[in-house]
Amino acid sequence: MRICLGVHATEVVPSTVYFNHLVEFAGWAKRHELAFVGCEKVTVAKARNFIVKHALGLGCTHWMSVDTDHYFRPNALDLLVENADAAMVSGLICKRGFPFETVAFKRMPNGVKNNIILKPGMGVVEVDGCAMGCTLINLEWVQKLDKPWFYDSKDKRSDLTMCENLQALGGRILVDTRVEVGHRLVTPVVWPETADEARAQYVRHGVGQDESQLETYE
Repeated sequence: MRICLGVHATEVVPSTVYFNHLVEFAGWAKRHELAFVGCEKVTVAKARNFIVKHALGLGCTHWMSVDTDHYFRPNALDLLVENADAAMVSGLICKRGFPFETVAFKRMPNGVKNNIILKPGMGVVEVDGCAMGCTLINLEWVQKLDKPWFYDSKDKRSDLTMCENLQALGGRILVDTRVEVGHRLVTPVVWPETADEARAQYVRHGVGQDESQLETYE
């Protein structure tokens, strides 16, 4: 297995995120065969297609998609590769806006996809849509799709259209709740295990409070 560590930068990477990525990427490189591809100053869908194209050119079997406002723990990639045969497996990520719900979706009987509540310790859960900020994507499945692999539709971002297209081919979309990912807000970081505390903190301070009044969850 050769994994492309692909990063799409849309903004200046905060120093705390930068140092976290340096440390964790170096650790992952000791245990996995990695290649690195970066992209910036293009739309998200174009960046994702760029990364997949170059990952395949480097002989990679998988793409580890990481966001530049996410914090990772040392075992994140080690746990995700346990389900490398799935079309896509994501870590457990909370949205960075109140109420900090997890970025995972299930299709309801009426066909609408709704957020579902996932918490650490729930194991590996099959979903109908997930985030792509800490996500291992099986490129063998992606190559079965027509190009462009990633695209935005009228009502869905490219991550969700990708999930739908992979599912249509029989691919599984998973969230591994053992892989907890930090999501940077302004100063605080919300982790799955601190999401309840973050909600309470937000309610106590109300909307629009200065960031200096907020606690740090690092």
